[in-house]
Amino acid sequence: MIQLPSRNFWLRTLFGSLFALLTAFLIFTSHLPLLSWLFVCGLTLLQAAAIREFLKLARLKGFAPASLMLIICSSFYILSRYAVIVSPGRGHFPTLILFLSTIACALSLLRHQKDAIANYSITFFGFIYVTFPLSLLLDINFRAHPMWLVWLLVTTKGGDMIAYLAGKTIGKHPLAPMLSPKKTIEGAICGCFGSAILSVLLASFWYTDTLSMKDWAWLGLIMGACAVLGDLSESLLKRDAQVKDSSAIPGLGGILDITDSLTFASPLLYFFLDVSYRLQPL
Repeated sequence: MIQLPSRNFWLRTLFGSLFALLTAFLIFTSHLPLLSWLFVCGLTLLQAAAIREFLKLARLKGFAPASLMLIICSSFYILSRYAVIVSPGRGHFPTLILFLSTIACALSLLRHQKDAIANYSITFFGFIYVTFPLSLLLDINFRAHPMWLVWLLVTTKGGDMIAYLAGKTIGKHPLAPMLSPKKTIEGAICGCFGSAILSVLLASFWYTDTLSMKDWAWLGLIMGACAVLGDLSESLLKRDAQVKDSSAIPGLGGILDITDSLTFASPLLYFFLDVSYRLQPL
């Protein structure tokens, strides 16, 4: 028997739509004079909130990573990447910030002897897992084209919504019952193919002769698969910390639940654009 969408689905749709509208506003105003800082500040706050939720999961496990220092340093890293985009030729800035951040986080952990290896590892993994993938959105937006960023968000988040709806209505076979019992194979397949369809539809409106429709479909399918993998990776962290959601945003869970689909998708798209279109070097 087909189940109708639940209250959580409508909440997810409502808050997801509001988040999408806000994101679209920030993207399409980011190339206007004096307004690019809105996008950068929004991205900085988003990654800081995601880092905070990630560190919360680590603390639930009894660890003590360099929380405050990581949030500060990761925010400076985001700003340093934008500074390089604004002032080309200063590509050493992000590397310098990364080096100084490593020292700062190490110094802040020197007084903690218990679980030192785990705390060091969690701190630096937080940067790799959250900050680095999100920082590449700056490059996709400013060094490639804002429509690529729109395309990325539409294919990943749209595919996620399709997977959720398909899993609720026709899903029967669990995808990863130990990680997320409600995710189904049917939902994941529909989500991936939904991403491919959304990719083709968006490409048909955004005219470009650089890729064929077949290539757009394959690229969307790959992004959809990356989104599923990112979702499962975050579910693994939540399962280990024994929590359902990383935060309490109605219908969406938390900031990590919003950004998890970009964990693997944004680096892959960045490298695809860099190889295919030769982005201007930092």
